[in-house]
Amino acid sequence: GAGECLDILSEMRTKGVKADSRTYLGVLQVLSYDAHHKGDIAVTQTRDIQKLMTAGGIKADLRIWMAVLRVFVESVAAPGGEKMMVECNRVLDRMREAGVKPTRDTFHLLLRGYMLSVSKGGVAVSHFQRCLTLIERMRREGAAPTIATYDMLLAVAGRAKISRGWQRKDKALNNGLKVFDLLAEAKLKPCLSTFEALILCARSSEAVELVFKMMDSEEIKKSEAMYERAILSLKNNAGSVQSALVTGLLERAEAESCLSSRVYSAALAVFFTAGDPDSGLALVKKLTSQNSRHLSPHIYSLALKMCAKYELEDEVKALAQHARGGVHLNSFLERQLVALGQ
Repeated sequence: GAGECLDILSEMRTKGVKADSRTYLGVLQVLSYDAHHKGDIAVTQTRDIQKLMTAGGIKADLRIWMAVLRVFVESVAAPGGEKMMVECNRVLDRMREAGVKPTRDTFHLLLRGYMLSVSKGGVAVSHFQRCLTLIERMRREGAAPTIATYDMLLAVAGRAKISRGWQRKDKALNNGLKVFDLLAEAKLKPCLSTFEALILCARSSEAVELVFKMMDSEEIKKSEAMYERAILSLKNNAGSVQSALVTGLLERAEAESCLSSRVYSAALAVFFTAGDPDSGLALVKKLTSQNSRHLSPHIYSLALKMCAKYELEDEVKALAQHARGGVHLNSFLERQLVALGQ
């Protein structure tokens, strides 16, 4: 881990062995892995590395700056990292001051940071606008945006927490459609990944239908991920969701050979959140009676939680028996069964 790498650096200094840029690059890459869980510590250690490099007369090149930025970006996902995007942008400023020109990958790293921040509850409306500014800066600096750039911008709009007032109803979708306008201006053609990002902006069955129609007009086939995300979009309005909508999406997914365990798990999650155990149990019974290849530990776990919540003891026993009789157990499901007395 990062601690061991820093110990090695300390030992090298003690023995008079000078670390080169490749050594520091390796340590920074390890720190970026730790940053996802230990953001503050990883950022502090990265700053210490930068001081050591300066003291050793080593000038940071693009690879080093990218590694530094990656640590800061990944720290956004760590506890308390929601406001780390300010520091990420400061890294970009220092990079420019050092005479190192940012590349498209540099800007993509920053976009990833905004995605992580919004997922954790960052202010989506301001982040979306900052991302638009960032993309304009990309154009000015000769790093032309690509489809991947706009996919990430769509993800920023789509990953906003449903509790944020700015994107209730169809405001998130409106921002997604603005991105499609930008695509048209850039003469870029949307692909499957673009629509998989756009569907994250859907907040209603009407929005889902609009995205599906757009895909049909582009003659792009839907994927398992599309149906999974389409179903989960209904979870955001679970209080008023109708089971028929989810069932209808499952039927369409089956007709288009887009069923998977993740699609079924999404449907169960919606039924559970909507307080509709009957539909959830009907789906699970269908899968177990067919011994479906799509059965997974996660599906059993969701079904067991639902049955336990509504005190459906007979169903819990039946599910436990079926799970133990197949090859669907893992350590988490085993512990869940034990906790339920099964």
